[in-house]
Amino acid sequence: MVQKVQHPSEYRKVSYTEWGNLDWDWENQAKLNKSIPSYFFRYDNYHKGLANKHIMKSVFGQKQEYEIKKEIDWWYNRCVGAYTQIKILNKMSEEQKEEQHEHIMSMQMIQEECAININEKIEHPPVAISYKTKEVVTRDGEIKEFPIPIGTYGNFSFIQAPPKSMKTFFVSLLGSAYCNPEGTHTSGLSSFREGREYIHFDTEQGDWHSQRVFKRIQWMNKTSNLDFYHTFALRKVGFRDRINFIEYYLQSLTDAGKKIGVVVIDGVADLVSDANNLEESNLVVQKIMAWTTIYDCHIVTVIHSNFGSDKPTGHLGSFLEKKAETQIQLERDPNKLGAITVSCKRSRNTPFEQFDFRLDENGLPKVDNPDDVYSF
Repeated sequence: MVQKVQHPSEYRKVSYTEWGNLDWDWENQAKLNKSIPSYFFRYDNYHKGLANKHIMKSVFGQKQEYEIKKEIDWWYNRCVGAYTQIKILNKMSEEQKEEQHEHIMSMQMIQEECAININEKIEHPPVAISYKTKEVVTRDGEIKEFPIPIGTYGNFSFIQAPPKSMKTFFVSLLGSAYCNPEGTHTSGLSSFREGREYIHFDTEQGDWHSQRVFKRIQWMNKTSNLDFYHTFALRKVGFRDRINFIEYYLQSLTDAGKKIGVVVIDGVADLVSDANNLEESNLVVQKIMAWTTIYDCHIVTVIHSNFGSDKPTGHLGSFLEKKAETQIQLERDPNKLGAITVSCKRSRNTPFEQFDFRLDENGLPKVDNPDDVYSF
């Protein structure tokens, strides 16, 4: 004989509407609404059938008793699981229900914002800073010239080099090109500012040296009219306050109706307590990615390379490598007097050509021009 199972009368107290509203793992709502009544019908008749073989046969057909028992147990367990979920929902406080509602709303917003329409034409991110151009044959057979990006809006790049490899001088070159693409020191470099702001956060240098970076760009462009240039020396504040201030300032510019263009963080390792702290490093890179999306800007970060290696420092460097649009490497060439070689180590776009820069007679960085003659 099949062992009799206790009748789940408490489950019957749950209305079919409650069963139907439950977000359970059945294929669809219709199947759910159909399944629950079907279970109770079969459960009741199974136990009646133990005493009346005619009922058993009319409901379950020619199935053997062990098959019927297996089917009933399957329905029983399924309904017990669903009912448990309903009981949890019914016992939730109003505050918990509100939290759950807010969570669902938040997930729905993410779904709406992050869903990609495969039928919609999405334009390539606009270029912020580029080096030289490339001719491309379009699908229509036209030959068009496109800038080769160093960085595009909505993304971030990072510069890596050993200590004292003139990283800050290279940042000055990029800043000069962004402020004035027609400058005499930035041959091949170009930019597409279109009225956007340029912000430089210096975490390593004191006030005098931070200001000198700004003055260097003024001298390179022979102008004092750089009211869209913002610079801050953040060495005097802690790493958490640096993150909070960057976030605050970007938002304050946006609230003031300004459009953010390029943001430089020199150096990004000062936004964590330790570049090998996995959690902090991941958080900072996630922040950077979020800022580029929220403010539609390009962020240039600067980090040291490991000693004796071309790898950026710590877990932070590893996260930057994985997430950055462009990885820029600087290194001294012993065969070129005073020259720093700039190369594209990785890029999601067409890699830009390698080029050199060095300091001119006034101590200002200048991209090497093929027509320039140097003594080695």
